[in-house]
Amino acid sequence: MANISEFLPHVLPYVPGCPEPTALQHIRDICIDFCAYTHAWQATLDPIDVKKGERRYDVIVPPNSQLHSIISSWYDRIPVVVLNTDSMYTIPEQVATDFYGEYTGEGRPATLLYDMPSKVLAVAPAPAADIAKAIVLTAALKPTRTALVVPNILLNEYEFAIAQGAISRIARMPGQAFTNMDTSMLAEREYISARAHARIRANKTFSRSQVSVKMRPF
Repeated sequence: MANISEFLPHVLPYVPGCPEPTALQHIRDICIDFCAYTHAWQATLDPIDVKKGERRYDVIVPPNSQLHSIISSWYDRIPVVVLNTDSMYTIPEQVATDFYGEYTGEGRPATLLYDMPSKVLAVAPAPAADIAKAIVLTAALKPTRTALVVPNILLNEYEFAIAQGAISRIARMPGQAFTNMDTSMLAEREYISARAHARIRANKTFSRSQVSVKMRPF
């Protein structure tokens, strides 16, 4: 992981007089926006044990991170459908019945539903047996609002994009010695372009990994 402060040398020279705490907050906000938009921070989370008849499970993410969305999932080494409650797609009626109705059947879960507000993963139907490390999730993560560190990929490969985004927001602050709308607009254009390219790259990388994914031994 990289300290957010490591971005400061790439930001402060372009907004002279900006206090470090202000710069750090804007850098953090841009890291969150960048990860949410591009899915550049992807990780396979620790496997989840399931219990017979239990339909809901907590999802644990690494420190300094929050789960943006679940990209893919496996149940007992076999891929299964995963839905996020903020998905643009309508949840099928039968799936909704399984998750929100009084459905009490048990079997092999074929669908997972991640509820963003509660951070709980539900399975349908409920497992018919106890299985250790049954659920494996690949997730898109983003930093928390209090994170002091971010994934190395943001610093090593996307430092320019993150810096430009932070410069744009800082230079737009009104009534400051470092306020400069020309600098802000130029940096914003650079950030939006770099962010778009990063999203394309992340999507391609994810597609390749889906084709060649190998489940790690437990």
